[in-house]
Amino acid sequence: MQEIRAVCGSLGPCNGIYIWTHIPSGQKYVGQAVNLPVRLRAYYSVAFMARSPNLIYKLILDKGDMSEFSLKVIFCTSQQQ
Repeated sequence: MQEIRAVCGSLGPCNGIYIWTHIPSGQKYVGQAVNLPVRLRAYYSVAFMARSPNLIYKLILDKGDMSEFSLKVIFCTSQQQ
């Protein structure tokens, strides 16, 4: 998470796409966020995940950790005119 904050700090507004992959099944969950650090931090909040209907949250909660998941982040910078 610190790496994402550092990259976002150097890019300005930190929009992006993230792809979680459940390694054993190959199942992917793709999302987007206007503020990546805030959105990705939610994946580390059990209280937030418990309230959400997203399948990826349920897989993480059932497993109890993220060892069976990989995360890819694609940063998109906003160009102000």
